[in-house]
Amino acid sequence: CRSRKLYRELWEPRPVPLRNVTVSRPCSSLRHTIGARLITSASVGIPVVWYGYFNGYDDGITNGWAWYEIDGGRQDYMNYYEHCREMTLELTNGQIIPEDELADYWEYNRAALVNYIEEVLYGVSGTVTNSQGEAIDAIITIPDHDFDNSHALTHSDSGIYYRLLAPGTYNIQFESYSYETHSENNIVLGQHESVNLDIVLNPLPPLSFTGVVLDAEDGLPIENALVEILDIPLEAIYSDEGGEFMLTPVYAGTYLLHIFADDFGVFLEEIEITEEMEDLQITLIHLSVVDFEAGSIPDGWEVSGNADWQITNDTAANGLFSLQSGDISNDQISTVSISMDVPLDGEISFFCKVACEDDSNNNWDYLYFAIDGIELERWDGQVDWHEEVYPVSAGMHTFTWTYSKDGSVSHYADAGWIDYIDLPDDTDVSEIIPGDVSLDGVVDILDVVMTVNFILNVDEPSNEAQIAGDLDENGVINVLDLIGIVNIILSS
Repeated sequence: CRSRKLYRELWEPRPVPLRNVTVSRPCSSLRHTIGARLITSASVGIPVVWYGYFNGYDDGITNGWAWYEIDGGRQDYMNYYEHCREMTLELTNGQIIPEDELADYWEYNRAALVNYIEEVLYGVSGTVTNSQGEAIDAIITIPDHDFDNSHALTHSDSGIYYRLLAPGTYNIQFESYSYETHSENNIVLGQHESVNLDIVLNPLPPLSFTGVVLDAEDGLPIENALVEILDIPLEAIYSDEGGEFMLTPVYAGTYLLHIFADDFGVFLEEIEITEEMEDLQITLIHLSVVDFEAGSIPDGWEVSGNADWQITNDTAANGLFSLQSGDISNDQISTVSISMDVPLDGEISFFCKVACEDDSNNNWDYLYFAIDGIELERWDGQVDWHEEVYPVSAGMHTFTWTYSKDGSVSHYADAGWIDYIDLPDDTDVSEIIPGDVSLDGVVDILDVVMTVNFILNVDEPSNEAQIAGDLDENGVINVLDLIGIVNIILSS
């Protein structure tokens, strides 16, 4: 069957889940116009018996999502991550063109393909270099126009760039790390017109970014905290014994600063570096949660099933890292679990996310959580990061997260993620002395004073102090516990 030829638009418009709307990509109308010109050229000179060639769908044009869904396709990948402008061209309904017809197909499409190649020259092009004429890795952006990684990049070796644009008036921004940002405003483009812009960027003066990392509770310095500015070509460093750090050379601008230390919460905030900037003081709070910011699965956790769970920095509920289910096929599972002895009744909380095939009964592909082999909840479809909380009784327990697939179909990332897991307290109660809320090994007047402060909500007891002070084990420290502590002192 030769009655269909099809042009699939590069970087397809996409529907927004749960909202009956479609988001167009940058320059969607331009890409549609280019496809239409390709079709017109290809329709000239074809045999009369092939009437209807290239007139299916919207006059021979479709976008991939409207045609059929696919996840992880090359076309979207190349456009988003490699900043290309790809399209897919189907010459015929037949999967393989007979050898004796190849020359004919070339003649039918040659002019159209040559014209299509010429389209890349319409818009803005040129080079980006420094004052010595050396090529610069630069980003070329149209403010208030580009989104979803639609900006263009220079070629690393030559500094050459091409930015395909429709007729109109544009402001164009040129950026590169360690150089001043440069803008060219009110650039006017006509139909089938090209504008050459050769840009020379001026270097910024190098700076040193210094600071100190401190414990938020006692103000003491934190040694060996990882300090890094994300997305720049500068290696991470670690704070010294005084908690101090220095990153150099850096340049004036706005950056994302990431600081992490074991047993502390992560610092991830935007900062502005200037020539007048003073030393930055960063405080980190103690955390008992499992947040995977160390870039590894903690000791004591077990992975099983057909593929192991892995640390990823593609998405996270908090910080940079989370734990993602393994890459499995149909009728397979990927499991991660941890077993622990819980001394007191408590709870477990965690954040999870899933992106997979959707089913109203949650029976196809899904992520589920279980305690001691009893499933408590499962999630499927596209569910973003959210917190889950479940009660846990005292005793030995196994907490399990499993991503499971049925016999067919893969959608989206086809995975589940977990992060920021607050496990039940596992304090060793055998070494805690009843009444010793100060945890100094003796029960004395200091414990009476601290207990009064706990009752009056002046101070918050630690887990260990709560266990030591709650003599009647009713879950709260009250006046009855205070009387019990006094009696312990008087009887000693």
